[in-house]
Amino acid sequence: MPKLTNITSQHTREVKSQDNDSLKRMAEEIGALFGCEDGKCGSCRVEIVHGKEHISKPTQAEIDLGIEEPYRLMCQCKIRGDIVIKTQ
Repeated sequence: MPKLTNITSQHTREVKSQDNDSLKRMAEEIGALFGCEDGKCGSCRVEIVHGKEHISKPTQAEIDLGIEEPYRLMCQCKIRGDIVIKTQ
């Protein structure tokens, strides 16, 4: 199972994940809340500290909002392995 670590809240948790699960869904399992959930508001912006190789490429929604590495939108990232994030 992929492991999601948030260094801001110091929470680490193995998350029940299916292929290409979104970081948003994984983060919801550790209590994160979201705004629009479709990549338009940018409220779920997160810094990817480790595990960039385990997430999907940026979506058009992220590009349109000007989201650049090391940041991503949790609602747009698909997860394939362990990841470490830093929330604001």
